[in-house]
Amino acid sequence: MSPSGKSFAISANRHLRLYSTEEPTKSFELILDVHDKPISRLRMSPCGKMLGSCGDRYIRIFHNVAEFYGEVGSLKTAARCAPDEARRRRFEEQLQEAEQNLSRFPIP
Repeated sequence: MSPSGKSFAISANRHLRLYSTEEPTKSFELILDVHDKPISRLRMSPCGKMLGSCGDRYIRIFHNVAEFYGEVGSLKTAARCAPDEARRRRFEEQLQEAEQNLSRFPIP
């Protein structure tokens, strides 16, 4: 689970899947054969935007795309429900930045 609670990751054997708690119906592609041996550890970075996995002699680092996706979803909600114009504009600025960050990753 990411520190923000917007995403989490599950490993099964050598495979990895990301989930967004903001959009539970969103399906992220299964990452197959991350390691040669079963994954033994998963750790999120303190910001939640990176994910590390251990399973063989290597550590693999991934962008936690589900966290970026969850951030966009929560900012859309915040902008829509903002109590005043100044806060709405600020949420919209943050939303544009978050969407730009998310656009770096191919998401079906």
